[in-house]
Amino acid sequence: MTEHTTYTAFVSYSHKDDKWARWLLKALEAYRVPRHLVGTEGGNGTVPAKLTRIFRDREELAAGAHLDAKIQEALEQSQTLLVVCSPNAVHSYGVNQEIELFRQMRGDEHIFYIIKDGEPHAEARGFDPDLECFPKALLDHSLETTTAYGVPLAADARAKGDGKKMALLKVIAGILGVNLDTLVRRDLQRRQRRLWGFMVAATAGMMLTTALATQAYLASKTAEEALEHAQRQQDEAESLISYIADDLGRQLWRRGHVDILEAMSSRILDHYDGQNSPDMGPKEIARKVRGLAMLARSQLFKGDTSVLGDRIAELRTVTLEVMQKHPVDTTVLQTHLNTLKLLSDIRLTDGRYEEARSLIEERISTAERLYSLEPERHPDDRMEIGNALIDLAWVYAHPFQRTDEAYEMIKKGLAIRIAVGLLPRNVDSYHRLQNVAGGYHHLSSIQEITEPLAVSIASRQKCLDTYLERQQLSPNQLIYQMLRFRFHNEMAELFLHAGRIPEAKDFLNKGQTNLKKLLENDPENYRYLVMVGRADLIRGQILMVEGEWQKAQAALSKALDLLDAQHKNSVETLDATNWLMTAETLHALAQANQGNLADAETSLVQVEGDIHSLPQRFFQSIFGRKMLSIHMNAQAEIAAMQGNTELARSLRLQLVDKLGERWRQSHPVVRFELMKAYMDLGQAEAASEIAANLKGIGFKRADFERALTVLAQMETR
Repeated sequence: MTEHTTYTAFVSYSHKDDKWARWLLKALEAYRVPRHLVGTEGGNGTVPAKLTRIFRDREELAAGAHLDAKIQEALEQSQTLLVVCSPNAVHSYGVNQEIELFRQMRGDEHIFYIIKDGEPHAEARGFDPDLECFPKALLDHSLETTTAYGVPLAADARAKGDGKKMALLKVIAGILGVNLDTLVRRDLQRRQRRLWGFMVAATAGMMLTTALATQAYLASKTAEEALEHAQRQQDEAESLISYIADDLGRQLWRRGHVDILEAMSSRILDHYDGQNSPDMGPKEIARKVRGLAMLARSQLFKGDTSVLGDRIAELRTVTLEVMQKHPVDTTVLQTHLNTLKLLSDIRLTDGRYEEARSLIEERISTAERLYSLEPERHPDDRMEIGNALIDLAWVYAHPFQRTDEAYEMIKKGLAIRIAVGLLPRNVDSYHRLQNVAGGYHHLSSIQEITEPLAVSIASRQKCLDTYLERQQLSPNQLIYQMLRFRFHNEMAELFLHAGRIPEAKDFLNKGQTNLKKLLENDPENYRYLVMVGRADLIRGQILMVEGEWQKAQAALSKALDLLDAQHKNSVETLDATNWLMTAETLHALAQANQGNLADAETSLVQVEGDIHSLPQRFFQSIFGRKMLSIHMNAQAEIAAMQGNTELARSLRLQLVDKLGERWRQSHPVVRFELMKAYMDLGQAEAASEIAANLKGIGFKRADFERALTVLAQMETR
């Protein structure tokens, strides 16, 4: 629309949402349009420098009344309509009238919706109808979901949706008629400039001090003394960069601020790639490695590692060359160790397992060499080796399924962590607690495969107890609360498999309640949101085992809402993807068990497409194979419900072919899914062998007990 109008946008909202609407108006008016867009032609006319011409009606319209002339004129003189969606708006007569009238004037393509709270299409998605947020004028009218220039018509300002910041950018893109990506990139650049401004200002302060101090020295001392003093000041400035790369970087990662983390780490790397690069010595290389480590925290779990991996591989070559020049410099050896750690993590993420194994073995030999250069080091002080052994264990466990060897490595790694924690300098240190707690986490995870469930539960409890002790040392560090409550989820799942449902529910409720409290302080933290979603997934599994299909579907719907919205942004994307696919599969199975076979089949087709798009390395992990076994058996069960026995049999044969050979080295859930597949294929002997194994480890889920009854009947025929 290019004709002259008085208002850029008309904000329509229920007056019960007045406070939120006032925030929206201020945010819109405060937004500065990127300079290169100002004056260009957008989808709604010439792009202004600021969104100052916005109309917000301040009077509530009574039901049955007509829009007064002032409102009608404002609507007619508005380029776009922005509707604040909430349960209040659903019942607002004025909001619905304004939508209908503007639709007649301008059409749907100039109407944009921003969700404040509630649920879109609530009843159709299994939620309480009272939670509906879309006004009736929208629900009763069919419309496209995006504009011609790709801007979503509905932006979701809820924490579990786009969040306020992204939702605001979406509606601004719609109002201006410009590409959303342009605004998102410009917003990130602005934040980077503000952040780097802080870093530069801090560094500049030190540099200024250096210059003034150097001048003073030159006035009274020799040039050599001045140079030494300037170097000390330079070292102090560089130490600021070290702080940003280490302490501040870790805090940003733990709080889920991935965008700021990437901006900071990229600037640090630019610094060392630029003027200092040709002359970098051991200290500068060490700082560059720490900058890469910070960048890795933001990219590693998202699978975005190609460029990062190449940079670290090049740096490994540099550190090897420096080691040849400085063979007894412990700082150089430590830097090489850190480089190897980063590169091996990336190769694991990329599925390059043989290379990862070689790199980890090089870490161990480098650590041994480092320790030999430090005769004063206590013989038990071997943390680098302990950590490398645990990393190596997961290379053996995930792709190679050599779980017994992996178990021995983790036990050795944990023993080293415990021994280091008992050294005099560490006895009262929080480092001892967090390292030992993490070690028990790894131990419990491998014991799920190699030991009875009761052993894994005991180790998980030690993990929780140690994290509680760590949390009590630093009550304000939320990362340790998050980890402890995350591991409540792990414990709940263990109790589910052990048939101890009341304990499973207790751990789940405590963990989820406390994670939600953390979210109150940081509502857009991706890690917290994903963990709450996973708790809903486990709750759904518990309800399925109990035969509560409708309640299970509702819990799984909640899990899907959180996991689907967050898993692409999370710093733990591979885990979140696994949980999302599992939730989607089980949601379809819950639908099928309530007779909704058509909906279940449609859901599974979508999941199947998502699974086929995953990289192959995903299925070379313990938990990827677990998800795949659940999915394939669910497909077979739903096919059997539909009467397609041939397809059901084919799917079960595929499951056995993919995972049957190494079932003893697989997760207990994989074993159970294989047992059910063998039973449905009529192979009672193979099913009985797995059943005996599961009984031996204490697997007592109610659906397993029901399957044992059926298996016993098969064996007596």
